[in-house]
Formats: sequence, C-alpha cells, structure tokens
Amino acid sequence: GLAAIRTSEGVGFINTNGELVIPTVFEPIKSPPTLNQYAFNEGLSAFAKDGKCGYIDKQGNVVIAPEYDLVLPFSQGIASVSKEGKWGAIDQNGETVIPMEYRFVQTMREGLCGVYKDTFCGYLDQSGKTVIPLTEKYDLIHLFHCGMAIVSVGNWKLDLPKQNENESAAGFLKR
Repeated sequence: GLAAIRTSEGVGFINTNGELVIPTVFEPIKSPPTLNQYAFNEGLSAFAKDGKCGYIDKQGNVVIAPEYDLVLPFSQGIASVSKEGKWGAIDQNGETVIPMEYRFVQTMREGLCGVYKDTFCGYLDQSGKTVIPLTEKYDLIHLFHCGMAIVSVGNWKLDLPKQNENESAAGFLKR
C-alpha cells in the first residue's frame, strides 16, 4: 500500500518500507476535514495542482487531469466531483456519468448515490439514471447500507435536544 506524506515541497506518497515512490510535487487538497483525501480507492488517488484536483495512479501518472475544484474518492467506479460550485460524477476514464448540475453528489454505495438539487434530494445509479425520485419529502439523506438508507425530515440537529416532538424525525428508506 501507499501512504500520503506532506513535506515543505508538497504532497507525495511512500510505500510500506518508507520509501518515497511518488515525489512530493502535489499541492494539499481542499476538502472536508474528515475526508481521507489521498486514499487510493480502486487504484486512483486524488491530487491537486495549480488549485485544481484530478486523479493519479499508483505510479504517479496523471489519469484524470486536474480540472475540478473538489473531489471525493472513487467508489464502485464513480467519483463525485465539483466544478464552479456544482457537483456531478465521473468514471475512471474521466467521462461524466452524472451531469454537473447538483448541489452535492454523495459517494456511490450499493449502486446508488444520493443527490441534492435545489430543495430536492433523491438517488441515482451509476449511469446517472434516477432510481429513487428527487423529492422535497426528505431534508437529509445518507448512503445506503444493507439495502437501506437513513433519511430525515424537519429541523434535524445532531447532538441537540428537540424542542418538541414535531421538530424532526428520522427513518429508513428501503431500496
């Protein structure tokens, strides 16, 4: 396996013997703080150059050119990517499979990814086809696990007590 390292020169990768195998020539990636931004998923890792993100293989070869503002790791052959404030998804050849028209596109899980568009959310498959129609019924949707996904309705606030019983609710959506 490979692990990302960061030096004063930039970000690179070492092998399990601690040997530098991909030079420290990449920039840090802008991403949510909990995201393992440099994980090699399905043979590819995100990288940044000149403020844009793309993907490299385990030899350090650029597979998908850096043209995205934010990227997520590949899952089930698909990666969620953002350009100019809109999210979509690409395959491992860099071809768009979900158009860049969403507020956010979740990671693919069990053949589905959650999408948010305006005040609507729903689920698409790996080809971008709608499987669970976008609706305003749910405020927050999660990744599928064992054929179900948690969805919430209402003013959902984690770790805060509810003011009344009608404030928020959560349940499961069955595939």
